[in-house]
Amino acid sequence: TLDVVEDAIFGNAVYRPTLVVANKLDLAVEGAVESVRASAGGLEVLALSMEGGEGLRELLGARLFELLGVVRVYTKQPGKNAAVEPIVARQGLTVGDLAKTIHSDFYKRFKYAKVWGPSAKFESERVGLDHVLADGDVVQLHA
Repeated sequence: TLDVVEDAIFGNAVYRPTLVVANKLDLAVEGAVESVRASAGGLEVLALSMEGGEGLRELLGARLFELLGVVRVYTKQPGKNAAVEPIVARQGLTVGDLAKTIHSDFYKRFKYAKVWGPSAKFESERVGLDHVLADGDVVQLHA
């Protein structure tokens, strides 16, 4: 509409990423999801089931992080498991950015990093400061 165009030009409104979540997919009658999509006014609809508890964390969590433009990166010390709590940052996070976030000494004395996950070409790939990390990556810094 003209109002939407005007708001975009003059910055009168801020538009946020929006997602409609349809739960109970396992109990839905035939055509229910299509009905929700038709009622959503063009918004993205994510249909999921909480049966087994996997839908929320895997589907919804991953999609929300993608919509918000953030990634979850897990650090790992040599000889230990990856951290349970991730570092959450904007998409485009590099190994160098991560090193600075953890401690300036990591950045200053950086030698290399090992990465496991979506951004790595293979498990335990050795990368430099400019390597861009992806959601779910595990990173081990070496200084």
